[in-house]
Amino acid sequence: MANAVELLNLHLLADLANRDTPTTVLEIGCGAHSLVQQKLSAPSTWEGIDVIEYDRKGRPSLATRKASVEDIPWPNSTFDVVLSNQSIEHWYEYGVGFQRALLEIRRVLRVGGCAVINFPVHLHGHRIFLVGDFSAINRAFTNAGLIVERRVAVVKSSLSAYRGWRACGFPDFVVSSLTTHEATSYVVEYTARKLGSDSGTPVTTLRKPGVPLSLFRRHLHYGLRYLVWKMFARLLRRDRVSTQ
Repeated sequence: MANAVELLNLHLLADLANRDTPTTVLEIGCGAHSLVQQKLSAPSTWEGIDVIEYDRKGRPSLATRKASVEDIPWPNSTFDVVLSNQSIEHWYEYGVGFQRALLEIRRVLRVGGCAVINFPVHLHGHRIFLVGDFSAINRAFTNAGLIVERRVAVVKSSLSAYRGWRACGFPDFVVSSLTTHEATSYVVEYTARKLGSDSGTPVTTLRKPGVPLSLFRRHLHYGLRYLVWKMFARLLRRDRVSTQ
């Protein structure tokens, strides 16, 4: 899945290199590593935001500002491209709604600018990505005034069925909308353009960025059946440990 994201980023970098004018790029949830930040050629510029200061490996974030996607600390019409790698599926974990965040992305985009957002399908994160509810995903972009111009899927070709959700701790019944030709995890990237008026004001949030929802609320997000399953699975693991 990481290779899929790198491939998509390389295509983006090639597109940016072919532009006649410098490009301003904002990366949402940049973490401690960014291929675009590393390879973006001057005089184009890169900025990054994240709600964390260190990743799970203890590496410092590359973010130029600590901030949430629901409250981007730049004026209207600042960026030509807003990039998000494998971030949108986790926004709900911090209580951030899709429309609120995508409206903020639209606000900081220049008219004609693009949001380039990729995410895993049938792997983890918010339920609409876990089950592949593309109607809901499309609606989130449309409701924020972003026109989806392209959707690209990258599939792990060496495996006919990579059931990545199992490795992420999800039972098959949660991924209940799978069809026979989609019984695999893969990566999708949306390219959505800002058109029309350049209205919009910064979103004001009273919540401290980077404070996640409780584990209980995150589990409940997938339904009561999953919550009960998760509780029994955890009790079973504890019982196995205690008997060893």
